[in-house]
Amino acid sequence: MSLENIVIQIPRRCHRLERRAARELQKYIRRLFGFEARISPDLPKRGHAFSLGTPDSHPEFDDIHIDPQGFKIASRHWGNVHICNVIGGSPEAVQWGIYALIEQWGVHY
Repeated sequence: MSLENIVIQIPRRCHRLERRAARELQKYIRRLFGFEARISPDLPKRGHAFSLGTPDSHPEFDDIHIDPQGFKIASRHWGNVHICNVIGGSPEAVQWGIYALIEQWGVHY
């Protein structure tokens, strides 16, 4: 995996908890893997990205129906970008999804 062009994508207009989830993910990527992930509303042209949001905040997720307490973690490709989506039914659920992802990396709270 190239350590360049790693982006944590969040919508321009999102809840403060979605921004907090992005910062938490950024912090653990730095601590666990030793590199910076950039938080941005835009996906990179190539590389890797994490895309966070809810059906209400993220235009890519508006057709997804999910319980307000639920979240979904799924990967997809968009052109030359490998994306890990973290979709929550609410801003709180986005944060829970990020913590679940980080736990898969061996971090326990």
